[in-house]
Amino acid sequence: MKIRSASMRSGLARAKGLGSASGGTEDFWPQRVTPVLGVPLVGTIMVVFWTLADTDYQSTRHLIGHPVVALLVVVAIVNFTVHVRLGAQIIVKSMCSRLSSSPCC
Repeated sequence: MKIRSASMRSGLARAKGLGSASGGTEDFWPQRVTPVLGVPLVGTIMVVFWTLADTDYQSTRHLIGHPVVALLVVVAIVNFTVHVRLGAQIIVKSMCSRLSSSPCC
């Protein structure tokens, strides 16, 4: 027979120090938007580079120099940079919360 020990702490005492839920959305939306935005960006850039497979240097330079294509490439680079930064931040936060005595926190 297992005896369960009763806690003398109140609900408020158990909840203190856990943090509030009001500050958790600053990372939530970018974590969802960057992969959704990344799918059509990768598809579009793959189509552009696929069309460049059999072209000469001048045609390639002309297509890459087009403002729309250049903007797509820049947006893709920024999007994936933000996505990787957020992913690394999540990994570091989870590791630091597990290793509370770690100097990285």
